[in-house]
Amino acid sequence: MDVIGILFQASVNTIVLTALTLAISTALAAMIAPLATSRFRIVRVVIVVYTWLGRSIPELIFVYFAFYGLFQIGIDLPPLPSVLLAFVTFSTAFNLEIFRGGLKGVPAGQYDAVKALGLPRVRAYFGVVLPQMVRIVMPSYLTNATSILKATSLASLVTVTEVSALAGRLVGGNPQFALEILLQAALVYLVLCSVLLTVQAVLARRWSAGRRHAIL
Repeated sequence: MDVIGILFQASVNTIVLTALTLAISTALAAMIAPLATSRFRIVRVVIVVYTWLGRSIPELIFVYFAFYGLFQIGIDLPPLPSVLLAFVTFSTAFNLEIFRGGLKGVPAGQYDAVKALGLPRVRAYFGVVLPQMVRIVMPSYLTNATSILKATSLASLVTVTEVSALAGRLVGGNPQFALEILLQAALVYLVLCSVLLTVQAVLARRWSAGRRHAIL
């Protein structure tokens, strides 16, 4: 039973959900990360608690809370937006922790140089610190991105049609082809994840070559 084409069509929702989650959570984490060293203790505590909750509670609970829990308090979100809200919530926590570690990895001399130049804090962060942090966190960031892509299968539990949801329906209607359908669904995820892994490998190779060139 050849369903690979149909599954790839269903991967549009998977790709869109992954892309939107990464875009929003990355932007939020990048803006919040500098606050982790705020002089206000309450701000630091809130960030620590948020990252702790976001990384500790299973993704499935976030999805159910966004779809079913919010409905009980009068917030009725359609399936896709509710799943996106859930994914952004826990993905931001992971990215925030990754970025916090990346900021600590930026050489202290860079912060001293920024202060010496008298650059405004926002300009210094986005123009000097952030670009250096990106190189440090990219492997961990892309690993998290791959995890998010695979986690999109949870969207099927709240009626969002993506690869896993469609595969489940096809298996239900054609149980005699279950193994074949599931193997083809696995192939779709393998292709999508391989794209992210390839990006990670290419960036790592380019940056490694750049460091060798700088040394020479």
